[in-house]
Amino acid sequence: MTYQALLVMCLAFWFALSDRAAGQAWLHPDTAALIVRWNGFRAETVFDVFTGEVSFEGYNLYVSRTEYSGDEVLVGTFDIEDFCRYEWNSDYEDWIIREERFRIEDARCAYAPNSCNDLTWHPLDYSRQQPYIMPGYPDSVFYFEPIGHNQHVFGLETPFAQKYPHAPLPPYDSPLDVPADSVDYYLTADGYFKYWEYECRIEGLMSGATYWVEVTYYNYTDCEGWERGQGGIVGTLSGVPLGICCDGRVGDANLSGDDEPTIGDVTIMIDAKFISITCENLILCLAESDVNQSGGANPTCMDISIGDITILIDYLFITGPTLGLPECI
Repeated sequence: MTYQALLVMCLAFWFALSDRAAGQAWLHPDTAALIVRWNGFRAETVFDVFTGEVSFEGYNLYVSRTEYSGDEVLVGTFDIEDFCRYEWNSDYEDWIIREERFRIEDARCAYAPNSCNDLTWHPLDYSRQQPYIMPGYPDSVFYFEPIGHNQHVFGLETPFAQKYPHAPLPPYDSPLDVPADSVDYYLTADGYFKYWEYECRIEGLMSGATYWVEVTYYNYTDCEGWERGQGGIVGTLSGVPLGICCDGRVGDANLSGDDEPTIGDVTIMIDAKFISITCENLILCLAESDVNQSGGANPTCMDISIGDITILIDYLFITGPTLGLPECI
């Protein structure tokens, strides 16, 4: 391997590590569909710099036929179940916001007659027309309004699903803190917390077309007017549906569909080979990634090697088109 190739590979390895530290999302082509998977650990645990509290409110998933802003369509949303509490103020003779944000669990623990586990009590049973009057305190009169749409029931109110619905909340600040004897209990095969794993299946896509998918999260900021913080992007992805794999030349490991390798392909191959525990969750098309075609027509993860990565690096940064890449088998 040349010095230049080694240097570029080290840089790509650093990019892969940096990307792993940020929000993560993955795309898996299927028949007439795309399966989007993402991990929300960072989105759901980051503290708001102004309030000092976790202000995560929900996710949005968009799909587009182009990579340009404004062309995307909202496929699904998830919004946690929370409420504002309005209390009657006799001095002002008006309703005022008493609690800026009330999670459903907190509301039940505070007001349900049978405490926190009383699922028969719900805040929306008490409206402005029929407010809640606290037993023993007739002057304490209030009602609740939802913050946002509260679309929180997986598979019913939102098309999103929890990949590991029974996974426990981990008592660790980072996946790296999980002890060896608890890795399978708390972490996915590629080293992310199971508790924050989600997926969504997008149906009815066109064969061979390239789609851009973006998973975003948003934060709660203000109860009055339902203002949200900007949140951020969990992941932006592109891929080819219908399981189309290796069309044209090899090297398009992330299935961007342009039949031309990029640093993104190198990065995902390095991540799959050296960082993630298994490559199946990252490599969308093994035939595209087996650049030297050591595995023939049906390669496995074992056939993805440093040799394939080196060839792509040489092609991208050193030899260029004169090297050429083989056609798919």
